[in-house]
Amino acid sequence: MVDRSNDVSANEFQQEKNFVTTMVRWLGVPSKDSKVGVLLYGSDGVAAITFNVYKRTSDFNRAVERLLYYPSGKRRVDMALARSASLFTSSHSGERKIAFFLTGGRHVNEAGKREVENAAQWLHNAGVDVFAVGFNNRASMEGLRHVTKTDGSIFRVSDSNQLQRETNLIAPHVISTAG
Repeated sequence: MVDRSNDVSANEFQQEKNFVTTMVRWLGVPSKDSKVGVLLYGSDGVAAITFNVYKRTSDFNRAVERLLYYPSGKRRVDMALARSASLFTSSHSGERKIAFFLTGGRHVNEAGKREVENAAQWLHNAGVDVFAVGFNNRASMEGLRHVTKTDGSIFRVSDSNQLQRETNLIAPHVISTAG
């Protein structure tokens, strides 16, 4: 889930895309046994790249690079999580399911704590391990806790330019703990 809300800059959006492509390389997806997609969110959640479209990492990475920067309203974390949960419902049970939630700040007040927690619970009930990555000081630990099951699934960097470097620390942790 890639944040494209109004307060995410073009540079931050690019850094999020770089994080996605680097993480995909680390995890070895897509492959014949795995699926990968990208959901963009702001005031809504849009499946920009759906599962089962790309079978090669290079094709997927080109598709990510082609994603255009256009801010889309207030940050509705609940909408992003709910839309993501609906995408995972078609996954087979027993498959390893991982979601990365990237955010540049707090969710808007219309999406209260309960709505975010309920939407996150749909993902957890579908067997999805959710890892939250806050990429600036606006992303609070409290807000990230609403998205994940444990604090061990939360990562924070002080600005988006550190995302790429932090991928080298986040990916091994995800590999060792997910599934």
